[in-house]
Amino acid sequence: MAKRAFLIILFCIIITITCSCATNENTYPQLNIAPTLWHADSIYLPLRANHQFAINHLYDEVETDQGYDIIVHVRRESND
Repeated sequence: MAKRAFLIILFCIIITITCSCATNENTYPQLNIAPTLWHADSIYLPLRANHQFAINHLYDEVETDQGYDIIVHVRRESND
């Protein structure tokens, strides 16, 4: 009985781990938003093709009534 309970718990852990994987996780460049330490609630935002982060001016903070917004600057790469 203990062996069966162990296998059920192990199966549940494996299912939980594999369900938390995102499909676009391996697309780079990307913006990763991690609201907590749990990997399962991270948000991955891949950039469109031929776009890169504007490293010299990466983001702005804009005050709002409820806090602030963050605007991330992305530039299109030239096709030269």
